[in-house]
Amino acid sequence: MKTRILLILTLFLTLTLMPIYAHESPATDSVSGGHDGTTSLHAKIDQFLKSVSDNHSFVVSLDSKTATDLLLDVRAAEDFQKSPVKDALNVPLTDLHDHIKDLPKDKRILVIGDPVDGAYAVFVLRLHSIDGWLAKSSEATGGCPLMEAHKKHH
Repeated sequence: MKTRILLILTLFLTLTLMPIYAHESPATDSVSGGHDGTTSLHAKIDQFLKSVSDNHSFVVSLDSKTATDLLLDVRAAEDFQKSPVKDALNVPLTDLHDHIKDLPKDKRILVIGDPVDGAYAVFVLRLHSIDGWLAKSSEATGGCPLMEAHKKHH
């Protein structure tokens, strides 16, 4: 069931992103990261699918966060200002494509926010060869990754 959901989400996000990458050149032998015009959408999707972990998921617990990980909050700026998460970088999902080149490629990025927006953000990060993971919460925080991050860092 989880595999089917992942595949449906991947297909949906692929179709959603096609207009963004439509102007790219055909695939080359090298699959470089980023939106540099040298890699086709098909090559990026192939790279993404090959990066899927054994458990078919890009979801991790916030408890696994290390000092080198980056917390990326993809909520709207207004929501982030009302309820900030300590040490999180706020890049609203609507602005993610504009700031993708500014994100580090040498760090694991834990995405927090709405689960659907977070999954989309992880997909975009992975298309750009960035190690993106959706942060999930524990049962103790009522299933809200934002509350867990807030409690852990305050």
